[in-house]
Amino acid sequence: MSDKNEKGTTSSDPTDVTELAGAESITHTTWTKIDLAVLFLGLFMCNLASSLEEQMTYTAAPDVLSAYNALWGYVYLSAIPSVIVAALKPAFSKFSDKYGRTSTVTVSAVFTTAAYILLWTAPDYWTFFAGQMLQSIGTTAFFVVSSILIADIIPLIYRGSTQAYLMIPNLFLSFLAPYLASVLLKVNFRWIFGIGGIFWLTFNYITIFVLARASARWYSVHNVNSPEGSKRGLLRSLLGPSSGTPSSFRTTFKELDGIGLLLVTFGTVLILVAFNLNGSYEGGWGSPPVVGMIVTGGLMLISFLIWEARFAAFPVVPMRLLRNPTVFGALIITGAVYMAANTAVYWFNPFVRVTKLVDVAVAGYLQYGYFGGFSLGAIFAGWLMQWTGRYRIICWTGAAGVVLALGLLINMKGQGTSEWELGLVQALAGLSAGATINAASIGLQASLEHRDIAIGVTLKDFFVYFGGTLGVAVGGALWNRILPQTLLARLPDGDRSFLDVTRVVSDITYIATLSPAQLGLVQAAYVETQRYASIAGLVIMVVGCVPALFMKHVDLKAAKQTAAEIVDSK
Repeated sequence: MSDKNEKGTTSSDPTDVTELAGAESITHTTWTKIDLAVLFLGLFMCNLASSLEEQMTYTAAPDVLSAYNALWGYVYLSAIPSVIVAALKPAFSKFSDKYGRTSTVTVSAVFTTAAYILLWTAPDYWTFFAGQMLQSIGTTAFFVVSSILIADIIPLIYRGSTQAYLMIPNLFLSFLAPYLASVLLKVNFRWIFGIGGIFWLTFNYITIFVLARASARWYSVHNVNSPEGSKRGLLRSLLGPSSGTPSSFRTTFKELDGIGLLLVTFGTVLILVAFNLNGSYEGGWGSPPVVGMIVTGGLMLISFLIWEARFAAFPVVPMRLLRNPTVFGALIITGAVYMAANTAVYWFNPFVRVTKLVDVAVAGYLQYGYFGGFSLGAIFAGWLMQWTGRYRIICWTGAAGVVLALGLLINMKGQGTSEWELGLVQALAGLSAGATINAASIGLQASLEHRDIAIGVTLKDFFVYFGGTLGVAVGGALWNRILPQTLLARLPDGDRSFLDVTRVVSDITYIATLSPAQLGLVQAAYVETQRYASIAGLVIMVVGCVPALFMKHVDLKAAKQTAAEIVDSK
């Protein structure tokens, strides 16, 4: 086994068998430079295909669902996939620890292949919906492994840049995807999934192939199973590691921490479904189904933490991770960034359209300042970490930038604020958020031994999705409650005949028909509601920054962790 260095990380040893979170995970790989290039091309192209299809689907969803006479199903189509992504991340991380990275990517290919068959042929809404769900499961498995592979292969000092490079498609897809979706809708809406599916499946299977080759090459280079080492190594890589003796169901269930996975998965599903779909129930947050899901989900997550701390033989989340101040700080700050941003700026589009009287395209481009800035911020942070070997100051500076942007957003005056000011604040928030997330992710990895990297990276992604979903719920609750109350409070002499408040809240196109006096009242109510949302986001962000202040310094240039074994031969 490899020795620990002074940073608590493990040195590179290609012959080391690494036990991740206590399970029997064998991560032997030997790479050629060509195979590494093909692997990262595959990861990049799958990220491109997924982002392109996601944004085209977002643009074309009303038209696609209308083709099935099922526009009512939009709320489920937009909410359930994000719930699946968040809930299944820990499960796939544990699966990859037990059965290997290649096996998990193979599972991804199986689900996404079935998904695209359904999406390409779906005769009705529920078949289409099933395809979307299978696709969410498959892409979740792939991207869990994608993050882990970067940690498995790339030296720590270069990981921030590598993570950021995979975000490059997001810089231009926000402009390209709506146009491409409108063109494909005129031909056949199934091509929206056809183009993405062709790219995704091609590079998904290429990724499986190069992973299997790297594993088989290790067995060959190290003379394991000779003279049939290469062939048997390929088979092992596809089927997952084995101790030589078939495991019983009870043993496998124990090593996968089945009870822990069930508790965290269903607890997460219940809470996120309640937060996403509360508006579908009469009574909203106070309805019995919503209250029941939140209480039951909360109890399951509490039970999960107790189980992991006291009873799990091979825990999904070793408690030593949460006792590590750097890991804890990184998890909280990443969750807080997404929760604060979604609370404060998720509803920025309607705010701009109403207060600035711009069309949907201009509002979209102003909001793009955040998303484009996020990718650029992550890229710059990666370069800075590679150059300086430091992550804390970048994380703290980024977090301060998010706080500043949210503070500036509080003073946005609608007609009294130029579009340039709105766009620059969005860009500042995005740049700062991207830098914070990337730096916190690298700091988290730098503080862990390699055996904990997989679950550490997955936990960060889990907090991102969980925090983001909570942010959307908090922002939605604020807008749905404060906007109507503010409109009613501003009615002249309380005269409800002056303005149809219900229609203002539910139909943004109705606002364009209002008289100047009515419009002024509505715009003032929008500005006030956005101010409350910005204050809520600012409070969330400030609270989330506190644990990050206790993260420990690690010299990224000196820290060592397992990296890929690279050979020149084929």
